[in-house]
Amino acid sequence: LLRTCKGYAGHAITPDGHKDIAMEAKPFINHLAMNVMDSEVWLNLGIVYDQAKDLLQNDAAKLIPASQWSTNTVNLELARDLSKKIKTCLLISYALVQFPPEGTPTMSDISKEELLEMLALSMYDAIINVAP
Repeated sequence: LLRTCKGYAGHAITPDGHKDIAMEAKPFINHLAMNVMDSEVWLNLGIVYDQAKDLLQNDAAKLIPASQWSTNTVNLELARDLSKKIKTCLLISYALVQFPPEGTPTMSDISKEELLEMLALSMYDAIINVAP
């Protein structure tokens, strides 16, 4: 995943990197527009956003001094936005797994474990108020 976002070190924190993150998520978003009850795709979209947030934070940690991070509003806002999107995708996926609509495919046990692990980490970050 995120093949276009890894062009070079620091790419994720550039405007082109931000566009690439949106481009990587687009196929999942398009699929969900037609299949909103697909829990597996909600999980995969959450994974894409999680990887994008990790890449953004790693690039920022390498290239932006900590003293300037709080003034770098574009990247800070994108990190916050990605965190919200991750939680939203995972919660929707979890709800669909717990209460599957009739006639929808079921998620594999491995995917369910991954979902629960990611959801737990996401909620833990929210509870301890991890900075983006």
